[in-house]
Amino acid sequence: MCLLNAVNRCDLDAIAEDARLGMPRGSPSWFVGTLRCARAWPVASRTGLPDVHYGNARDFVSGHTAFSEWTVTGTRPTGKRVEAHGTHHWELRDGKVVRKDSYGKIVKQ
Repeated sequence: MCLLNAVNRCDLDAIAEDARLGMPRGSPSWFVGTLRCARAWPVASRTGLPDVHYGNARDFVSGHTAFSEWTVTGTRPTGKRVEAHGTHHWELRDGKVVRKDSYGKIVKQ
């Protein structure tokens, strides 16, 4: 299972009802509950980079904890291309995301 495929698809069925999604920037930076997470996941990801795409994914899973390395690319509304390397830290329960936190480093902007 590639967790980032769910992110690229905005697969909201992958989010548990009591999920906590941490966004790397913006306010608020944490969204709690299915409805708030469902609204935040695609909007927060696509507001600054409408064509956002996570690639070069490597997932590491141990029990209910997972870690994804990735490269994110996209174009800002100004037309400027952005590339960043980063990680998502996941907590899973019954195949759904319970918690996600993100960290990244912009390498091209």
